[in-house]
Amino acid sequence: MVKHTGPMIVACLYLLLSAWLVGIAGKMHRQSLMEARREPTRPPKVASSERTSRGESRPETRPIAEKSSVTESKTADPPIVAKPLSTFPSPRELEKPATPPSIAVAKPTAKEAVLGTTVTDLAPKEGPPKLGRINAFFDSPIATKKWDVEGWTTEKESELGRELNAMVLRFNRKSTVGALERRVLEAADPILEACTRKEVKYNFLVLDSDAVNAFSHPGGYVYVTRGLLNWISEDENEALQFALAHEICHVDGGHALACLQDANVRKLPYGTLTIFYLFIFPRAYPDAMEFTADHWALVQLRRLGYTRRMSLKFINKLDHYAEDHEFLQGRAYPEPDRVSSLFDNHYRAHPAARDRAKRLLAEFDDSQQKKK
Repeated sequence: MVKHTGPMIVACLYLLLSAWLVGIAGKMHRQSLMEARREPTRPPKVASSERTSRGESRPETRPIAEKSSVTESKTADPPIVAKPLSTFPSPRELEKPATPPSIAVAKPTAKEAVLGTTVTDLAPKEGPPKLGRINAFFDSPIATKKWDVEGWTTEKESELGRELNAMVLRFNRKSTVGALERRVLEAADPILEACTRKEVKYNFLVLDSDAVNAFSHPGGYVYVTRGLLNWISEDENEALQFALAHEICHVDGGHALACLQDANVRKLPYGTLTIFYLFIFPRAYPDAMEFTADHWALVQLRRLGYTRRMSLKFINKLDHYAEDHEFLQGRAYPEPDRVSSLFDNHYRAHPAARDRAKRLLAEFDDSQQKKK
Protein backbone atom coordinates (compact mmCIF):
# COMPACT_ATOMS: atom_id res chain seq x y z
CA MET A 1 0.00 0.00 0.00
CA VAL A 2 2.91 2.33 0.55
CA LYS A 3 5.07 0.89 -2.20
CA HIS A 4 5.38 4.16 -4.08
CA THR A 5 5.44 6.51 -1.12
CA GLY A 6 9.19 7.04 -0.94
CA PRO A 7 9.94 7.62 -4.61
CA MET A 8 7.05 10.02 -4.92
CA ILE A 9 8.22 12.07 -1.94
CA VAL A 10 11.92 12.01 -2.80
CA ALA A 11 11.58 12.75 -6.51
CA CYS A 12 8.96 15.50 -6.33
CA LEU A 13 8.94 17.09 -2.91
CA TYR A 14 12.60 17.07 -1.92
CA LEU A 15 13.64 18.86 -5.10
CA LEU A 16 10.72 21.27 -4.88
CA LEU A 17 11.66 22.08 -1.29
CA SER A 18 15.29 22.71 -2.25
CA ALA A 19 14.35 25.02 -5.11
CA TRP A 20 11.86 26.81 -2.88
CA LEU A 21 14.38 27.43 -0.09
CA VAL A 22 16.92 28.81 -2.53
CA GLY A 23 14.35 31.14 -4.08
CA ILE A 24 12.91 32.62 -0.88
CA ALA A 25 16.08 33.06 1.18
CA GLY A 26 16.34 36.81 0.70
CA LYS A 27 12.61 37.36 1.11
CA MET A 28 12.42 35.47 4.41
CA HIS A 29 15.34 37.47 5.81
CA ARG A 30 13.64 40.75 4.99
CA GLN A 31 10.41 39.47 6.55
CA SER A 32 12.26 38.52 9.74
CA LEU A 33 13.73 42.00 10.07
CA MET A 34 10.33 43.60 9.52
CA GLU A 35 8.74 41.35 12.17
CA ALA A 36 11.44 42.34 14.66
CA ARG A 37 10.64 46.02 14.11
CA ARG A 38 6.88 45.43 14.39
CA GLU A 39 7.20 43.72 17.79
CA PRO A 40 8.40 46.34 20.28
CA THR A 41 7.55 44.05 23.21
CA ARG A 42 10.19 41.55 22.07
CA PRO A 43 13.23 43.62 21.00
CA PRO A 44 16.30 41.72 19.78
CA LYS A 45 19.11 41.25 22.28
CA VAL A 46 22.12 43.47 21.59
CA ALA A 47 25.41 44.13 23.30
CA SER A 48 25.62 47.13 25.62
CA SER A 49 28.00 48.83 23.22
CA GLU A 50 25.26 48.92 20.60
CA ARG A 51 22.85 51.02 22.65
CA THR A 52 22.28 54.64 21.71
CA SER A 53 22.46 57.62 24.00
CA ARG A 54 18.68 57.34 24.49
CA GLY A 55 19.00 53.82 25.88
CA GLU A 56 17.36 52.22 22.83
CA SER A 57 18.64 49.22 20.90
CA ARG A 58 19.65 49.57 17.32
CA PRO A 59 17.97 47.20 14.85
CA GLU A 60 19.94 44.02 14.54
CA THR A 61 21.26 43.41 11.04
CA ARG A 62 23.09 40.13 11.46
CA PRO A 63 21.97 37.09 9.43
CA ILE A 64 19.07 35.08 10.84
CA ALA A 65 21.25 32.12 11.75
CA GLU A 66 23.27 34.27 14.19
CA LYS A 67 20.37 35.63 16.17
CA SER A 68 19.86 32.71 18.51
CA SER A 69 21.29 29.34 19.37
CA VAL A 70 19.22 26.22 19.92
CA THR A 71 19.42 26.78 23.68
CA GLU A 72 18.12 30.34 23.36
CA SER A 73 15.27 29.13 21.18
CA LYS A 74 14.19 26.65 23.84
CA THR A 75 14.22 29.30 26.54
CA ALA A 76 12.42 32.01 24.60
CA ASP A 77 9.97 29.81 22.74
CA PRO A 78 8.55 26.85 24.70
CA PRO A 79 7.41 24.25 22.14
CA ILE A 80 3.69 24.38 22.88
CA VAL A 81 3.35 28.17 22.79
CA ALA A 82 1.38 29.22 19.71
CA LYS A 83 3.39 31.30 17.25
CA PRO A 84 2.19 33.78 14.61
CA LEU A 85 1.93 32.32 11.14
CA SER A 86 4.64 34.72 10.00
CA THR A 87 7.27 32.87 12.07
CA PHE A 88 7.53 29.92 9.68
CA PRO A 89 7.90 29.54 5.90
CA SER A 90 4.83 31.01 4.26
CA PRO A 91 3.49 29.50 1.03
CA ARG A 92 2.80 33.10 -0.04
CA GLU A 93 6.53 33.24 -0.75
CA LEU A 94 6.38 30.08 -2.85
CA GLU A 95 6.25 30.35 -6.61
CA LYS A 96 6.01 27.11 -8.55
CA PRO A 97 9.00 27.04 -10.91
CA ALA A 98 8.27 27.17 -14.62
CA THR A 99 11.01 24.59 -15.23
CA PRO A 100 11.67 21.35 -13.33
CA PRO A 101 13.07 22.23 -9.89
CA SER A 102 16.82 22.08 -9.47
CA ILE A 103 19.16 22.44 -6.53
CA ALA A 104 21.84 24.09 -8.64
CA VAL A 105 23.32 27.15 -6.92
CA ALA A 106 22.46 30.48 -8.52
CA LYS A 107 24.67 33.55 -8.21
CA PRO A 108 23.44 35.92 -5.47
CA THR A 109 21.89 39.17 -6.58
CA ALA A 110 23.23 42.52 -5.40
CA LYS A 111 20.22 42.95 -3.10
CA GLU A 112 20.72 39.52 -1.51
CA ALA A 113 24.40 40.24 -0.93
CA VAL A 114 23.55 43.50 0.85
CA LEU A 115 21.08 41.74 3.14
CA GLY A 116 23.81 39.39 4.32
CA THR A 117 21.93 36.17 3.50
CA THR A 118 22.77 34.96 0.03
CA VAL A 119 21.55 32.11 -2.08
CA THR A 120 25.03 30.63 -1.76
CA ASP A 121 24.72 30.63 2.04
CA LEU A 122 21.55 28.52 1.91
CA ALA A 123 22.53 26.24 -0.96
CA PRO A 124 22.81 22.57 0.05
CA LYS A 125 26.57 22.24 -0.37
CA GLU A 126 26.61 19.11 1.77
CA GLY A 127 23.37 17.54 2.91
CA PRO A 128 19.83 19.01 2.92
CA PRO A 129 18.88 22.71 2.82
CA LYS A 130 19.57 24.45 6.13
CA LEU A 131 16.01 24.93 7.43
CA GLY A 132 17.30 26.53 10.61
CA ARG A 133 18.07 29.65 8.59
CA ILE A 134 14.33 30.09 8.14
CA ASN A 135 13.23 29.06 11.64
CA ALA A 136 15.47 28.12 14.57
CA PHE A 137 13.09 25.33 15.54
CA PHE A 138 14.38 23.14 12.72
CA ASP A 139 17.88 23.19 14.22
CA SER A 140 16.63 22.06 17.63
CA PRO A 141 17.44 18.51 18.83
CA ILE A 142 13.80 17.40 18.76
CA ALA A 143 13.32 18.57 15.16
CA THR A 144 16.50 16.92 13.89
CA LYS A 145 15.99 13.67 15.82
CA LYS A 146 15.35 10.58 13.69
CA TRP A 147 12.98 8.28 15.53
CA ASP A 148 13.63 4.55 15.39
CA VAL A 149 10.71 3.25 13.34
CA GLU A 150 11.22 -0.40 14.18
CA GLY A 151 9.14 -2.10 16.85
CA TRP A 152 6.63 0.67 17.50
CA THR A 153 4.83 0.44 20.84
CA THR A 154 1.85 2.42 22.10
CA GLU A 155 4.13 4.24 24.55
CA LYS A 156 6.59 5.14 21.83
CA GLU A 157 3.81 6.34 19.53
CA SER A 158 2.35 8.44 22.34
CA GLU A 159 5.73 10.08 22.94
CA LEU A 160 6.07 10.93 19.25
CA GLY A 161 2.49 12.21 19.27
CA ARG A 162 3.21 14.62 22.12
CA GLU A 163 6.23 16.04 20.30
CA LEU A 164 4.27 16.40 17.06
CA ASN A 165 1.45 18.11 18.92
CA ALA A 166 3.93 20.57 20.44
CA MET A 167 5.20 21.37 16.94
CA VAL A 168 1.68 21.85 15.58
CA LEU A 169 0.79 24.23 18.39
CA ARG A 170 4.06 26.10 17.92
CA PHE A 171 2.89 27.13 14.46
CA ASN A 172 -0.90 27.18 15.01
CA ARG A 173 -3.08 28.87 17.61
CA LYS A 174 -5.52 26.67 19.50
CA SER A 175 -9.11 27.93 19.62
CA THR A 176 -10.39 28.89 23.07
CA VAL A 177 -14.06 28.54 22.12
CA GLY A 178 -15.31 25.65 24.23
CA ALA A 179 -18.50 25.20 22.22
CA LEU A 180 -16.48 24.28 19.11
CA GLU A 181 -14.48 21.68 20.97
CA ARG A 182 -17.63 20.20 22.50
CA ARG A 183 -19.19 19.91 19.06
CA VAL A 184 -16.18 17.97 17.79
CA LEU A 185 -16.07 15.65 20.81
CA GLU A 186 -19.76 14.81 20.53
CA ALA A 187 -19.43 14.07 16.82
CA ALA A 188 -16.36 11.87 17.36
CA ASP A 189 -17.68 9.73 20.22
CA PRO A 190 -19.74 7.26 18.15
CA ILE A 191 -16.94 6.96 15.59
CA LEU A 192 -14.34 6.00 18.20
CA GLU A 193 -16.40 2.94 19.13
CA ALA A 194 -15.29 1.28 15.89
CA CYS A 195 -11.53 1.78 16.42
CA THR A 196 -9.51 -1.43 16.57
CA ARG A 197 -6.65 -0.02 18.62
CA LYS A 198 -8.45 0.54 21.90
CA GLU A 199 -5.23 1.42 23.71
CA VAL A 200 -4.83 4.69 21.80
CA LYS A 201 -6.18 7.72 23.64
CA TYR A 202 -7.57 10.34 21.26
CA ASN A 203 -7.21 14.09 21.63
CA PHE A 204 -9.30 16.43 19.49
CA LEU A 205 -8.17 20.03 19.07
CA VAL A 206 -9.75 22.99 17.27
CA LEU A 207 -7.27 25.34 15.59
CA ASP A 208 -8.01 29.03 15.32
CA SER A 209 -7.72 29.18 11.55
CA ASP A 210 -10.10 30.29 8.78
CA ALA A 211 -8.89 27.45 6.56
CA VAL A 212 -11.24 24.56 5.80
CA ASN A 213 -8.99 21.76 6.98
CA ALA A 214 -8.52 18.72 9.22
CA PHE A 215 -5.52 16.47 9.81
CA SER A 216 -4.15 13.98 12.31
CA HIS A 217 -0.93 12.32 13.41
CA PRO A 218 0.27 9.35 15.49
CA GLY A 219 -0.59 9.27 19.17
CA GLY A 220 -4.32 9.89 18.64
CA TYR A 221 -4.21 13.61 17.82
CA VAL A 222 -6.89 14.93 15.47
CA TYR A 223 -7.13 18.61 14.49
CA VAL A 224 -10.00 20.49 12.88
CA THR A 225 -10.04 24.18 12.07
CA ARG A 226 -12.54 26.82 13.05
CA GLY A 227 -12.99 27.36 9.33
CA LEU A 228 -14.08 23.75 8.84
CA LEU A 229 -16.65 24.01 11.64
CA ASN A 230 -18.03 27.24 10.17
CA TRP A 231 -18.14 25.64 6.72
CA ILE A 232 -20.08 22.61 8.02
CA SER A 233 -23.27 23.89 9.63
CA GLU A 234 -24.50 22.42 12.91
CA ASP A 235 -27.36 20.64 11.13
CA GLU A 236 -24.83 18.77 8.93
CA ASN A 237 -23.36 16.66 11.70
CA GLU A 238 -22.92 13.74 9.32
CA ALA A 239 -20.46 15.75 7.23
CA LEU A 240 -18.35 16.55 10.30
CA GLN A 241 -18.42 12.91 11.34
CA PHE A 242 -17.13 11.82 7.94
CA ALA A 243 -14.21 14.26 8.20
CA LEU A 244 -13.38 13.03 11.70
CA ALA A 245 -13.73 9.36 10.75
CA HIS A 246 -11.33 9.86 7.84
CA GLU A 247 -8.66 11.26 10.17
CA ILE A 248 -9.32 8.68 12.90
CA CYS A 249 -8.76 5.93 10.32
CA HIS A 250 -5.30 7.33 9.52
CA VAL A 251 -4.37 7.02 13.20
CA ASP A 252 -6.11 3.68 13.82
CA GLY A 253 -4.55 2.21 10.69
CA GLY A 254 -1.06 3.46 11.53
CA HIS A 255 -0.71 5.13 8.13
CA ALA A 256 1.92 7.66 9.16
CA LEU A 257 4.00 4.99 10.92
CA ALA A 258 3.88 2.83 7.78
CA CYS A 259 5.15 5.76 5.70
CA LEU A 260 8.02 6.36 8.13
CA GLN A 261 9.06 2.71 7.77
CA ASP A 262 9.41 3.02 4.00
CA ALA A 263 13.07 2.58 3.05
CA ASN A 264 13.15 5.68 0.83
CA VAL A 265 11.55 7.86 3.49
CA ARG A 266 14.08 6.66 6.05
CA LYS A 267 16.85 7.89 3.74
CA LEU A 268 15.55 11.47 3.77
CA PRO A 269 18.11 13.76 5.45
CA TYR A 270 15.62 15.24 7.91
CA GLY A 271 14.44 14.55 11.42
CA THR A 272 11.11 12.78 11.86
CA LEU A 273 9.21 15.89 12.98
CA THR A 274 10.60 17.85 10.04
CA ILE A 275 9.42 15.13 7.65
CA PHE A 276 5.90 15.53 9.04
CA TYR A 277 6.10 19.31 8.72
CA LEU A 278 7.44 19.38 5.16
CA PHE A 279 5.85 16.32 3.57
CA ILE A 280 3.04 14.58 5.46
CA PHE A 281 1.03 17.54 6.77
CA PRO A 282 1.05 19.64 3.57
CA ARG A 283 1.16 16.72 1.09
CA ALA A 284 -1.22 14.13 2.68
CA TYR A 285 -0.84 10.36 2.23
CA PRO A 286 -0.55 8.13 -0.85
CA ASP A 287 -3.80 7.55 -2.76
CA ALA A 288 -4.30 4.04 -1.39
CA MET A 289 -4.27 5.30 2.19
CA GLU A 290 -6.59 8.21 1.45
CA PHE A 291 -9.07 5.90 -0.29
CA THR A 292 -8.87 3.47 2.64
CA ALA A 293 -9.71 6.29 5.06
CA ASP A 294 -12.64 7.35 2.86
CA HIS A 295 -13.96 3.79 2.76
CA TRP A 296 -13.70 3.39 6.54
CA ALA A 297 -15.49 6.71 7.09
CA LEU A 298 -18.31 5.64 4.76
CA VAL A 299 -18.67 2.34 6.62
CA GLN A 300 -18.99 4.20 9.93
CA LEU A 301 -21.66 6.58 8.64
CA ARG A 302 -23.65 3.66 7.27
CA ARG A 303 -23.26 1.93 10.64
CA LEU A 304 -24.80 4.99 12.27
CA GLY A 305 -27.80 4.71 9.94
CA TYR A 306 -27.21 7.65 7.60
CA THR A 307 -28.83 7.72 4.19
CA ARG A 308 -26.97 7.72 0.88
CA ARG A 309 -27.23 11.51 0.58
CA MET A 310 -26.11 12.09 4.17
CA SER A 311 -23.23 9.62 3.92
CA LEU A 312 -21.87 11.45 0.86
CA LYS A 313 -22.61 14.96 2.15
CA PHE A 314 -19.04 15.81 3.14
CA ILE A 315 -17.29 14.63 0.00
CA ASN A 316 -19.85 16.37 -2.24
CA LYS A 317 -19.43 19.61 -0.29
CA LEU A 318 -15.68 19.30 -0.61
CA ASP A 319 -15.99 18.76 -4.37
CA HIS A 320 -17.88 22.06 -4.75
CA TYR A 321 -15.47 23.82 -2.38
CA ALA A 322 -12.49 22.59 -4.41
CA GLU A 323 -14.05 23.93 -7.59
CA ASP A 324 -14.66 27.34 -6.02
CA HIS A 325 -11.14 27.50 -4.60
CA GLU A 326 -9.31 26.22 -7.67
CA PHE A 327 -7.93 22.87 -6.58
CA LEU A 328 -10.45 20.74 -8.44
CA GLN A 329 -7.74 18.39 -9.74
CA GLY A 330 -6.42 17.64 -6.25
CA ARG A 331 -2.81 17.00 -5.22
CA ALA A 332 -2.22 20.76 -5.21
CA TYR A 333 1.08 22.33 -4.22
CA PRO A 334 0.98 25.24 -1.74
CA GLU A 335 0.43 28.33 -3.89
CA PRO A 336 0.74 32.05 -3.14
CA ASP A 337 -2.49 33.57 -1.79
CA ARG A 338 -4.18 30.14 -1.60
CA VAL A 339 -3.11 29.10 1.91
CA SER A 340 -1.47 31.00 4.74
CA SER A 341 0.18 27.96 6.31
CA LEU A 342 1.72 24.72 5.09
CA PHE A 343 -0.68 22.94 7.45
CA ASP A 344 -3.62 24.54 5.62
CA ASN A 345 -2.66 22.79 2.39
CA HIS A 346 -3.58 19.34 3.70
CA TYR A 347 -7.05 19.11 2.10
CA ARG A 348 -5.77 20.62 -1.14
CA ALA A 349 -3.13 17.88 -1.36
CA HIS A 350 -5.64 15.00 -1.27
CA PRO A 351 -6.71 13.15 -4.40
CA ALA A 352 -9.36 15.07 -6.34
CA ALA A 353 -12.59 15.26 -4.35
CA ARG A 354 -14.57 14.46 -7.50
CA ASP A 355 -12.72 11.17 -7.93
CA ARG A 356 -13.19 10.37 -4.25
CA ALA A 357 -16.92 11.07 -4.52
CA LYS A 358 -17.29 8.74 -7.51
CA ARG A 359 -15.52 5.93 -5.67
CA LEU A 360 -17.66 6.36 -2.57
CA LEU A 361 -20.87 6.49 -4.57
CA ALA A 362 -19.95 3.26 -6.34
CA GLU A 363 -19.09 1.61 -3.02
CA PHE A 364 -22.37 2.68 -1.44
CA ASP A 365 -24.48 1.48 -4.39
CA ASP A 366 -22.56 -1.80 -4.56
CA SER A 367 -23.16 -2.49 -0.89
CA GLN A 368 -26.85 -1.75 -1.33
CA GLN A 369 -27.08 -4.22 -4.21
CA LYS A 370 -25.45 -6.94 -2.10
CA LYS A 371 -28.11 -6.48 0.57
CA LYS A 372 -30.89 -7.33 -1.88
